[in-house]
Amino acid sequence: MLPIKSRGLTLIELMVTVAILAIVASIAYPAYKGYTVTANRSDGKIALNKIAMAQERFFSENNSYTTNISLLPGYTSNPFLTEKGKYSISAAAGPGGITTSFILSATPQGSQANDNCTNLTLSSAGVKGGLPSKGDCWIK
Repeated sequence: MLPIKSRGLTLIELMVTVAILAIVASIAYPAYKGYTVTANRSDGKIALNKIAMAQERFFSENNSYTTNISLLPGYTSNPFLTEKGKYSISAAAGPGGITTSFILSATPQGSQANDNCTNLTLSSAGVKGGLPSKGDCWIK
C-alpha cells in the first residue's frame, strides 16, 4: 500500500505568503492614500467654480460681489463646507474691493488636511492659485 500524500499548507508556506502580502500592502497603502488625497482635491475645485458662478449671478443682480457666501443663491452657510466635507470655502474682497472683484479660498478639512496643497484660490478674473503652487494644486 502506498502512503497517503498530505495536502495543505505548511507553516513556512503560510508565513512566506503573509510576509509577501505585508510587503505589498506596505507599498500599496501609502500610494493609495496619496491618490485619494489628490482625487478629493476635486471637491474643492468644483466648489470654487460653482461659487464663482454664483458670485457672477449675484453681481449681475446687485452690481457688487459679496464676502458672505450664504447670500449667494443656493448656499446657506458662511464659510461654506463642500459636499464631501473636504474643504471649507470662504470669500474675500479682491484687489479692487468687493464691488469689482473677489477671491475665493478653499481650505482643506479633516482627512484632506494632510494634502500638500494647503489652500486653493480662485479670483473673479479666473486666476487659479494654490500653495505650494498652482501647478501642483490645480493641474494634478
